[in-house]
Parts: sequence; structure tokens; C-alpha cells
Amino acid sequence: MDIAATVGLDRTTVHRLLSTLADVGLVEQDGGTKNYRLGLELFALATAASNRYDLQDVARASISRLAANTGDTIMCYLRAADDGVCVDLETGNYPIKALPFDIGGRFPLGFGAAGIALLAPLPDVEIDQIIEKNRLRMQRFGDVPSVQLRDAIETFRQKGYAYSAHNGAPGIESIAIPALDRRGRPVAALAIATIAERLAPARRAELAVQLAAEITVISELLMRRPDSRRQRQQWEAKVRKGMATLL
Repeated sequence: MDIAATVGLDRTTVHRLLSTLADVGLVEQDGGTKNYRLGLELFALATAASNRYDLQDVARASISRLAANTGDTIMCYLRAADDGVCVDLETGNYPIKALPFDIGGRFPLGFGAAGIALLAPLPDVEIDQIIEKNRLRMQRFGDVPSVQLRDAIETFRQKGYAYSAHNGAPGIESIAIPALDRRGRPVAALAIATIAERLAPARRAELAVQLAAEITVISELLMRRPDSRRQRQQWEAKVRKGMATLL
């Protein structure tokens, strides 16, 4: 009844849809309370979707290196339309752990360093459209004035990395750099999140150099990946042929 009221459908339709989703494991119903909850198959789908562009496979080594070298939290984000989504993270050995988002955390583009990094490389017209669409949601995440956001975008374009003290958790700051696809559009970003005391301007610049180096590694690996299923099949066939030659 609650779901039917929320989505504006009649109870019979909602029951049929939920039964279908339950049959394939996307939702589950509690035998006692009769309440519905998300099923484990949804987690499997989300895991598969989050590895778009094989990003997690490609970025995992870079994430681990950065966490070990900096001692701070390293987060990997994917762009999903007008949002960013955290798909992987690793904490360093610094005693105070900064976790502005957990895996699966979602935020509007423009919010936080990663949101700026995923937004700033786009054309100005597209940036204006995204900022307008995300305006109300940005207020819920902790409103950042559009002038301040524009300044952050311009700073990114000058310095090559995004910095933000607005990350959803008091005292947590972050820097981020995007990975671009073949068309120069942002598809992902790596970010370093830590307490404010560890992101003084001098260290910020040092960490940006390390981030940029790993983004270069990730981008080069992504560029080698095929863009379509047809290209992937051709690429995999070449790989198999090469391996057979070696063997």
C-alpha cells in the first residue's frame, strides 16, 4: 500500500510488479512484516554496472598506490549523467579516516572536488545546463553559490585539479582530477579526501602531481580499451591470437 501510494499506481499493478522483481531476486519480501527490501541480485547488477569502461579493473592498482603513498583516503568516481557515483575507495594508514562517501554514494555534479572535476572539462553551455538542473539538489547537499562554483571550475582549468572544502562532512577536504575518454569528455575521477589540516596549499600541489600521474596511467589504459562491443570482440580476438602465438 505504501509503495502504491508513493508511485501513484494501483495496488494490483504494484503487487504484480513486485512479484516479478521478487521472482528474479531484485527485491525480497520479509515473511513476518511483509515489508519489501532490495534483493541481492540488485547488488550484482550494480557491481556489473559500476565497472563501466572496466574502470575498476584499470584503476585498482592506482588507487592502492595512492593510498599507500599518501596515507589518505582515495576515492574513484564515475560520471552518471548529471551525477557522480563512488565506485571504489581505499583508506590509507593515517589514523583519522576521511570518508565523505561510501561506495554507491551519489551526488550532483558540481558538488565536492570530484563533482567539479567531472563537470569542469565540459563545454560552458553544457555546464550551465547541468548547474541549473542540479540547483535544487545542490541545496540539499550543502548549497555552494554558483559564483563560487564557477570560480572552482576556473581554478581547475588553470591548475589542472579541483579542490573543495565542501564534501558532505565537516572538516573534510578533497582534491580530484578526471579521466577523459577519446573525445575529451570526463568519464571518471580520482580524488584524495583527508582532514583540512592535511590539505594545506603546498601539500595540495604535491598530491595533485601524484594524482595526475595515476590519471595518466588510467587514461592510457582506458584508451587501449575498445569503445563498442564489435571493437571489443575484435580486440579480444587479437589478444587471443597473440597469446596463441606466444604459446
